[in-house]
Amino acid sequence: MEALLPNPLHPTKTLTLSPNPLHSCKTLDHLRQAHAQLLKSPSLSFNLNLATKLISSYTALGDPPSALQASLHHPKTLEKDAFYYNALIQAHLSLGQFAEALAAFSLMLSDSHLPNPFSLPPLLKACSSSPKFLPFGPPLHALYFKCGIHPNSFVCVAIIDLYAKHGLVREAQKAFDAAPKCDHVVWNAMLSGLTQTGRPLEALSLFCRMIADGVRVDSVAVACTIAACAQLCNGSAGAQTHARALRSGCLSPAALTSLIELYAACSDPHSARHAFDEIEVKDHAAFNTKPRCGFAGYCSSGLETTGEIGARIHCSTWI
Repeated sequence: MEALLPNPLHPTKTLTLSPNPLHSCKTLDHLRQAHAQLLKSPSLSFNLNLATKLISSYTALGDPPSALQASLHHPKTLEKDAFYYNALIQAHLSLGQFAEALAAFSLMLSDSHLPNPFSLPPLLKACSSSPKFLPFGPPLHALYFKCGIHPNSFVCVAIIDLYAKHGLVREAQKAFDAAPKCDHVVWNAMLSGLTQTGRPLEALSLFCRMIADGVRVDSVAVACTIAACAQLCNGSAGAQTHARALRSGCLSPAALTSLIELYAACSDPHSARHAFDEIEVKDHAAFNTKPRCGFAGYCSSGLETTGEIGARIHCSTWI
């Protein structure tokens, strides 16, 4: 049954609250309004679903501090589940509070709740953000298998990314080999890992496998592959990838930036300039590559372009 309550933003109007009044909240103002009415109305039962939705909604709308503050006022008798703890973990991670997120995860385990497929990816992603968090990654990975959770693309991507970002390519490859290959994002994660760890030949080989197996090739795969071609100074492979991207319409700014690097490395400033001009909204990464292209063929053009457009110049632009 819906409840009609005074609307604090418009005292002459009423606010209609459904059994799940947080479901339709699309802004922070609406969420805070519904939250206030929940606290004031004894007729509305504050259950676990509402508590979980409250935390996740505050976090999703960009206010994780309010999510954590709200969790402190939940009834002590509230029996929490894995989804509640997942929401709490995500709120902590949104604030960069990795230690607190791990504490919430430990509390979930001590509360006899096993993690579900949504519990580990955020924590694994946090582990990949800093070398000091790396030691927590393998135990979390092992726990995933001990709990018998069926692998999904989110977990596989997080595991591959974790190992690849810390240079543990063999472990990343093992995770990739064990992952279901139906989702292109899993391939992208491995492709990105190989490129970022300086294994361009393996990256190109994997890209060829993607094409042979009929895996969807998107802008991420194209950008990684062109970056691998740039590392190898392989203009032919880069041009073929460029042509494929043009045909499929998946040439992103990141891919174009990699193209600039490729053509600069191959001493082809004309093609590099053409790729640069194709980028509609140029960021500092694009401008950082332009002077390097200039040094490969015509230095003054690289510097003049940067000056003419007045972009924010990163320190690496001058290196």
